[in-house]
Amino acid sequence: MGIELPNTVVLEVVETEPGMKGATVSSSYKPAKLETGITIQVPPFIEAGTRIEIDTRENKYLRRV
Repeated sequence: MGIELPNTVVLEVVETEPGMKGATVSSSYKPAKLETGITIQVPPFIEAGTRIEIDTRENKYLRRV
């Protein structure tokens, strides 16, 4: 038996530092804890409660959903 994960999933950010006004995707990244317990790096405009799409192969932020 084998399990194959999808390449991307949508998860909710449950904990991160407060967002910054005027922040763009090219700014530095900050850590964010997701509903699964994993912590990934996200852009500074992402706040707790935001749903994001991540790449499951690299545990990398792709976009806000």
